[in-house]
Amino acid sequence: MRIFVVCDSPYLFTGLARVNRHVIKGLRDSGHEVILGAWGWDQLAYPLGKNSQWMYEDNENGYQYVAFPLSKDPKKLLIQTYEILKSIPCDVLLTIGDYWNFAGFELLKSKLDYGYKWISYYTIESSPINEDFLESFNYMDEIMAPSLFGKKVVEDSTGLKCHHVPYGIDHDTFYPLSDEEREAERTKRELTGKIRFINVCKNQNRKNIPAFLEALKIANKKDNRIVGYLHTNIDKKVQSQVNVRNIIKRLGIEDIISVPNKKISLDIGCSDADLRIEYGCSDALVLSSVAEGFGFPLLEAQACGIPAIASDCSSMSELCFEKGLLAKCMKYYGSMEQEVGIVDVEDLAEKMCKISSFEVRKEKMSEFFKGFLWNKTNARIENVISSMSDEVAIPVEEV
Repeated sequence: MRIFVVCDSPYLFTGLARVNRHVIKGLRDSGHEVILGAWGWDQLAYPLGKNSQWMYEDNENGYQYVAFPLSKDPKKLLIQTYEILKSIPCDVLLTIGDYWNFAGFELLKSKLDYGYKWISYYTIESSPINEDFLESFNYMDEIMAPSLFGKKVVEDSTGLKCHHVPYGIDHDTFYPLSDEEREAERTKRELTGKIRFINVCKNQNRKNIPAFLEALKIANKKDNRIVGYLHTNIDKKVQSQVNVRNIIKRLGIEDIISVPNKKISLDIGCSDADLRIEYGCSDALVLSSVAEGFGFPLLEAQACGIPAIASDCSSMSELCFEKGLLAKCMKYYGSMEQEVGIVDVEDLAEKMCKISSFEVRKEKMSEFFKGFLWNKTNARIENVISSMSDEVAIPVEEV
């Protein structure tokens, strides 16, 4: 089967990029012909190339790929997307990502003489689905969500069936340090006698980094052994990011928080091996996000043998094994009229202080996170593909 995957670039250092790499590999391993598409802002990974052509061969990675042009003019973007889809006939269009990832495809599907099956692997972070996007779901032949939270939001908002297809984790990459490794790495970081909390996230407003930093300050006043490590891109580049250095200075916590020595961005990140060490020499992960469509750091940290503390909202509630470490949240409606959770910073700090006396059930925790495997993810996707009916969701009209 020929499958056109439209996604974020798999060469970036983001959670969705990780998803894309594993899903694409799984489809190819199942014998499908995969064509890869990415949006125009990924030009570092997908240069538009000579003669403004759309189709390219990536011989090094073995992919054919297409660069979707990005235009501020919706009509122009729709026309360009139409030309791309017409030039690449396929059996299945698989879109992976958030709302923006399927913008325009419903219009194309209803108006073009191109009867593709459309599967949306949809990362949903908050509820309900904004009314502006509801119509799009009627054009999808199958809908998948990586969390039970997302599945419920889709089904409650649209009345349509949504498959629960959780993401996986690479257990050969993320696993506990030995006692000797942990001691050596902690000594190197001057963590002897300290209780270290790690936060791994992309610097954006949704991650609510200031709440983590404020909770760290409160927890440290109660127990001066408590310190933090913030694994993110530190400097503010766009409006949706936080100037982390300013907040650290304002809170006066320079002595109890550390940040990466190397620059981290969407295009530059540390290796998984280095990230495993940072998890392994910490005592717990803290994720203070207002919403998460999945939350890879939660599983990665637990796979590395440390418990996860998170906001008790969205998908985070189902990805933390130790439910007693979920911090209370206050609900409010965000910019897209969707309900998100604002973590109770005092309660978050209490959960952090609790870690020193918390008995981590590592064997049970290991059983929990081993339920998230990429081969299971890919098997479920393959089952969705193979069980699709012959009928296209929306009758396709000729132009």
